[in-house]
Amino acid sequence: MTDGDYAVDSSTASLSGLDRFQVEAIDAVDEHVNVLVSAPTGSGKTLIANYAIGRIFERGERAFYTTPLKALSNQKVRRTLRSLRERRVGLLTG
Repeated sequence: MTDGDYAVDSSTASLSGLDRFQVEAIDAVDEHVNVLVSAPTGSGKTLIANYAIGRIFERGERAFYTTPLKALSNQKVRRTLRSLRERRVGLLTG
């Protein structure tokens, strides 16, 4: 996804290949509702997170992305840096 490429129409979810939980989460993000997604590994949680981060950055706000493992954090920050080059992205571990 790129900046400005964040709109998702629930009625076309099956055409775009999104699962229902992804569409519901994205709709909630668009309504400025806090979202917590609990789903198995590989089910598409990162798509929702990237969408939410993009929308948050569009509003000039800050976003925090948490992961349970440092190696996963390193992977996510590298991907985020590639997709959002103009944004300030950092990694905090502890």
